[in-house]
Parts: sequence; structure tokens; C-alpha cells
Amino acid sequence: MSAPPLGELLRRRRWISSSQLETARQRQSQLGGRLGTALLELGQLAEPLLLEALSEQLNVPAADAEDLRKIRPEVIDELPAKAAIRCEAIPFRSTASRLDVAMLDVRDLTLHDELSFIAGKRVKVHVANEVRIVEALARYYGQQMPARFRNLLDRLNRRVAPIVRLASEEEKEDAGERRRTAPRRAASEGPPPGAAGPSEPAAERPWQIELSPSERAALERPPASPPPTETTSSQPDDALPPGRRGLEGARRPREVAESLLEELDGGFERLLLFSVRRGRVSGWHGRGRGVEPERLRGYHSDLTERSVFQEMERPGEPFIGVLAPLPAHLRLHQALGGAAAHECLVLPIRVRGRLAAVLYADCGDAGLSGVDVDEVAHLAASAGAALERCILRRKMGPSST
Repeated sequence: MSAPPLGELLRRRRWISSSQLETARQRQSQLGGRLGTALLELGQLAEPLLLEALSEQLNVPAADAEDLRKIRPEVIDELPAKAAIRCEAIPFRSTASRLDVAMLDVRDLTLHDELSFIAGKRVKVHVANEVRIVEALARYYGQQMPARFRNLLDRLNRRVAPIVRLASEEEKEDAGERRRTAPRRAASEGPPPGAAGPSEPAAERPWQIELSPSERAALERPPASPPPTETTSSQPDDALPPGRRGLEGARRPREVAESLLEELDGGFERLLLFSVRRGRVSGWHGRGRGVEPERLRGYHSDLTERSVFQEMERPGEPFIGVLAPLPAHLRLHQALGGAAAHECLVLPIRVRGRLAAVLYADCGDAGLSGVDVDEVAHLAASAGAALERCILRRKMGPSST
């Protein structure tokens, strides 16, 4: 059976809504290009999810931004510029007998044969989204880039540093100096840039929203004791087997959590995972400064309550910034030992389009300037696929383990 069109596939997975799909189609009709490009421009879909959907729809592996970012000159030379530009194809990996190529029209078998003939070796085709093909053609072959794609790439590439980046001694000293002088600066200079202040326009502070009277009252009350920890299937306590399996080999949800945090460890000061089950968010797993498992598991919030978790239900960009002083966020800070981060990153983890878990990460006082958000989103999507495999394995019974 043939795969559905891209838009229908995304809608079935609930990564976009029907109205978002219609808006993107209208933009595509007006400006041309691919549907995925329109979705990225409108901020209705994260780039890793688009790439995952394209790979599934076309039944070929995907080449992501990192694959196309640093290609060796001798690999680029295997395809002449005229052929690469005409075929919209980028060679990015080569062996003695095979050339891996990222392209848009992966279904055009004539192009496959032509590229194989030019390269003199077997070609393995990968799909890439339109904006990354345009970016690579400009970078490696001198193709002129339309302003439309320059603007989109400026947004997508706003964070391109590796996830794991060890701070230099100078950076550590700077961070320590910021912590020591922050109270004096706050007293003498007022709120730091980006902080909520009476003169800052509300439109520039998406999470610094006006609190309702009931929310203000909740903030003024003394902190309540955390509710008793629930034991559900979304918070498994089974022990890990000897040796870590990684996301690909994880057989239980707890192994997925451990593997995901292990992949990200070293690039963040604190990492937290929250399970989402029947509209309820619960602390699940975490590591880092001040993170205590028992206190984290005591955290709960309903998706009907205003919070960053509620925002994760809707498709769109990950949240990056300072959490607003909402009751749900106040309880989160209490679960972290009372320390709020300078900036945090929050991403959804979905299983078949449904919100199954939420990943929280921060770098303490250092901010997120050294974080590759696209790569973190890719790992979150991989964790969702691993959770889906765990669910299928459980349904199939003991014989599948």
C-alpha cells in the first residue's frame, strides 16, 4: 500500500492540525516550494519531525542538517556543480563502491541512474528537506540562495554548536563572576535583559503572561506538600539490565529514559523527564544538580492547568526561555530544590502523535547559547519511537522480548 501524502501523514500523527495543514498549503500555493518548507516557515512543525515524516513517507533514510554541514571536499567533487544543481542532489558520504546522496526527488529513478553513472559507483539515496538542500547547494556549489530561504535558515541555524561542550576555564570564571555580582547588578541596574519588567511589551515575553487572581493567590500561599507519589505504568521501577542498551535497543520505558538522559548528559546542568498519562503530568526521571528522584516523582500537574506542559500538547517549536511565575512552574522549581534556571529548554516526546512525555533541560546560570536544539529535538523524537517499540513489545507478549 502506498504511503499517504506528507500533509496527511503529519495530520494522522497529530503533529499538525487540519487548520495548520490548510494554512501551510495556502502558503505553498502563494510562494511555491515544498509543503515542509511552508510548515517550517509558519513554525507549525519542528525540523526533525518533518525529516522523520519524509523518511517514512518515501521509505528511504534521511540526511539531516548535521550530515550536510561539514562534507569533505573530495566527496563534493564526486558530483560536478551542474549535475548537483540540476538534480538538486548533495553527495555527503563516500566509500570505494558507494556514494550517499541527499536529494529532494528521491522517487525519480532516472536521476538515480544518472547520478550513479556520473559518480561511477552505486548511489544510496537519502531524503533531505528543501531548505537544507538549498543551503548545501549554496555552500558547496555556489548556487544563489533566495531571500526566502536565507530568512528561514537564519532561524533554524540560530543554535549550531554541539550539545556537549565543555566550558573553558575562562567561561567557568565568567559564570562564577556573574553569580557573585548578580545581586549587586540587580540592585543598581534593574532587571537584566530579557527579564520581565513593567516597561517590557507583553508580545516580547510569550511566557511572562498576566496572572489571574486565583493564580496570584496560589503563588502567595505557602508551598503545599507534594502529593503522594503515584505508581503507574508510565513510571516503571524495573531495574536496568547489565550494560546500557541505548535508545535503539531499549526494551522498557525506564531504559528509554536512562538512555535518553545518558545521551544528553554532559551538555546540561539538569535534565528531567515527565510522563504524561490521561492528561496528567508526573515527574518521572532526572539527573543533575539538586535533582532528587523522590522529590521529582512527587511533582504533578494536569494539562488543563496553564503551564509549559500544556503548551507541549500543541505542535510547534520547542520552548526556550524563562518559565513564567505560574503555580505549576513554582511547584516545578520546588521539585528542583527551589532553584530556577536562567533559561530552560522544554520539548515534547510523542508516541504516534500523542504527547507521552516531556523533556526539560537547563544549563543553570550559563544559558543555552551552546546548545544544538535541533539535535536535542532529534533525540526526543528517537525516544518517542523507542517508547512506541516498548508499547508494541508489551502488547505482543513475553515471546517478543
